[in-house]
Amino acid sequence: MPGMAVDWVADNLYWAAEGRGYIVMSRLDGRYAKVIVTGLNRPRSVTVNPLIGYTHSHLPCRRRHFLL
Repeated sequence: MPGMAVDWVADNLYWAAEGRGYIVMSRLDGRYAKVIVTGLNRPRSVTVNPLIGYTHSHLPCRRRHFLL
């Protein structure tokens, strides 16, 4: 599924809700889902680097970076 990323260190799953403008995080099994970033302009994808705590979201016209 486009817009998903796995944090293999903490066993978390991240995905971009493009139509809603936010990033969601949950456990790998889908439990404890919560919105962690809001107010985005159609986020298309999420990448993570769990070793340094870095999350990146690709937006249509610009890029946003988050530290979680």
